[in-house]
Amino acid sequence: MIFLLMTLTACFKNTQYAKIPNEQWSDVSCNWFESWEDCKKAAKNLCPDGYYATNHMENYYTQTRVVSVACKS
Repeated sequence: MIFLLMTLTACFKNTQYAKIPNEQWSDVSCNWFESWEDCKKAAKNLCPDGYYATNHMENYYTQTRVVSVACKS
């Protein structure tokens, strides 16, 4: 149990994207018939030097996939 708490604490402290201002995040949207790999390719086109990603969301009703990305500089 202690090991689990130590591991989780280390993970929470090591989030680099927490320091990125809100206005630098963009949503990359893919339709449901595309894979997550297609969404990653779209993110790479938006951010050729790399990106941080968070909020992977799938919506069954609208049949979309969305991921929030912030470009690395």
